[in-house]
Amino acid sequence: MAALVAYDEAQVRQVLRDTTPHQLLLQIHAGTYDRRLTSAALSELSALLQAWEQRALGMVMLRDALVVDRQRGAQVYNLLCTAYTVARLPVPPALAATFATLLHEPASAPQALAVQPIPALPPDLAALIARARQEGLSLAWLPGTSFAFPADLEALLPTPPPPLRSNAPLPRFEQPTGWRRTLALLLALAGVALLAVPLLLGEVPGQPARLPLGLMTLALLVGIRAQWTGYLGSLCIWLVPNLPWFHHGSSFAWLPTLGLLTFGTVLLMMDSYVRALWRWIRQGNG
Repeated sequence: MAALVAYDEAQVRQVLRDTTPHQLLLQIHAGTYDRRLTSAALSELSALLQAWEQRALGMVMLRDALVVDRQRGAQVYNLLCTAYTVARLPVPPALAATFATLLHEPASAPQALAVQPIPALPPDLAALIARARQEGLSLAWLPGTSFAFPADLEALLPTPPPPLRSNAPLPRFEQPTGWRRTLALLLALAGVALLAVPLLLGEVPGQPARLPLGLMTLALLVGIRAQWTGYLGSLCIWLVPNLPWFHHGSSFAWLPTLGLLTFGTVLLMMDSYVRALWRWIRQGNG
């Protein structure tokens, strides 16, 4: 006898679009595919999926496997729809022609039955139609035992993946302007002056790696709008030539020196504006 079936078509379509036969087969073997299928139906589905794997269709989406192998695809699609079937009721022969007219498509929204009420509708069928309308289920008219392919099978493309964070525009280096440019310029001039003035007076600066280098480094960080990682990384690197053993004739301590230098370099690499400056330099200041 023909039947009226209420099933979750949206879930079936999602499985077709976003699941491969291999993934579905792994779920079955792991015992996590807890759909409404008998053990015999589950074994049949597993055998069909294994056949697709042997024919190099295991890693394509189920929709593509259905299109390529329509004979097995019809069986797999019928089992998937059965797995997501909520209710199935036989339709009396007297109403078969009416249902066939209203639900001439393989799957139809339950609102179609609400627009054209059917006279003398049995209570169980009326309740099924109301439930489908309330829960957003689809109704299928099955004069036989199998679900027909959806009419838009060719258009069931995989769900587009979410945009990757790497697709976001990278920060670009911009020449400092306004107060930032003025502050960076003053810091840089102060550092240069601390180096140049003693030289002009005929003296060698006693500790050029301390305040002069610190001021010029700070000028660069202000100019490129560095983040806290850039400031902290620059501080670590600035400390290296100012360590007590970083002098001629002193016993050099390699481990803390290399550790501080490595940590500072990593912090600098984490700063997006420092990386933007590096890209700007590599591109020829373009």
